[in-house]
Amino acid sequence: MDTRPVVIVDPYTSGAYLAPEFASQGVRSVMLQASAEVPDVYAPSLRREHFDLALVHRGDIEETVAQVRAIAPRAVIAGCETGVELADQLSEALGLRTNGSRLSAARRNKYLMIEAIRANGLKAARQIATDDLDAALSWTREICPLPVIVKPLSSAGTDSVSLCRVEEDVRAAFGGIIGTKNKLDLINAQVLVQEYLVGDEYVVDTVSRDGQHHVTDIWRYEKHSGNGASFVYHSVELLPSDAAPAAALVAYTRRALDALGIQNGPGHSEVILTEEGPALVEMGARIHGGNTALICRDCIGHGQIDLTADVYLEGGAFSAVAGATYPLHKHAKAVFFIAQREGRLVDVPGLAAIEALPSYHGATLKVRPGGRVQRTVDLFSAPGWVTLLHRDKAVIDADERRIREIEREELFRLE
Repeated sequence: MDTRPVVIVDPYTSGAYLAPEFASQGVRSVMLQASAEVPDVYAPSLRREHFDLALVHRGDIEETVAQVRAIAPRAVIAGCETGVELADQLSEALGLRTNGSRLSAARRNKYLMIEAIRANGLKAARQIATDDLDAALSWTREICPLPVIVKPLSSAGTDSVSLCRVEEDVRAAFGGIIGTKNKLDLINAQVLVQEYLVGDEYVVDTVSRDGQHHVTDIWRYEKHSGNGASFVYHSVELLPSDAAPAAALVAYTRRALDALGIQNGPGHSEVILTEEGPALVEMGARIHGGNTALICRDCIGHGQIDLTADVYLEGGAFSAVAGATYPLHKHAKAVFFIAQREGRLVDVPGLAAIEALPSYHGATLKVRPGGRVQRTVDLFSAPGWVTLLHRDKAVIDADERRIREIEREELFRLE
């Protein structure tokens, strides 16, 4: 029996589910922090009790390679976005299953990401990355007319993503990003300005082994402007694998994975379906955040968590499903709570009514009584979400409408 452990770099958000999955197969996990401090937005998801050993990368890659080599791991995997580049370096240096480091930067830097996509002949947004507001404004006047999207180069969860329709919007969004620290605790040294792509936004989640890409699940986002923000998450809905746009989305995503060198492990791709066809918003070499991978187990029978583990343990589960369309035994939707104002949370009087809904599967509250609720402007500031599962999609849709009614009545009681 192979007793070597698996190293998970930054096992936060959905990456926290990997260690229990490996444990269920008799494999120990070692935690490796990519930085000395855990980003505040990820700290609540960390489960240190899942790990026999915790290591910290101090900035010296040779030192960290030596530390990891000493425990003779069978795999090094990124748990979330912040762990991608270090996991690439370590897995490559140790001769393990890897995506390599050649395209690591393009898997994190959104400007480089889209340029790599374009270089491979795929549709992509026009863009500029700059630290100069005047250069950004000149670009919108001469190259890409307004409206445009303004956002950080390397963040997540619609952090500081703005739809700018006039130049004053660009000035405000640019000024709010440049030189500030984003949600992943990275300084925004440049700002990304992109062509605004019109169309519905989808998620295509995958697991790959040696360049063979399997689509585990496809989701459709619903986002709207609100609370002064351009893109507030309302819901994300699991789609059947034979849904109308699936074929085009899957074909595009497979080519995009190849363009970014994601040949092994999970991929999380956000794609806009424009009139001219799919176009990448961004792609992560990691598992879909939140609890969507667990939802897929209930609705499909497998998901990114178990198939990712199987790839690195050289099991047979991936081969059994690779390339096939997935069955949908239940419909699913995650409905994000939207707080219209901020304040100290007293209690959650509307939660009992939500728990009584026919399709209720579970709720995640990111704020406890006594904590502070923020106005919801992005995924990070959403106070939580509720997961709905049912065989009848109409039941889920009705329950979602009822959740919005409860929000208006009083879901959260603030001081």
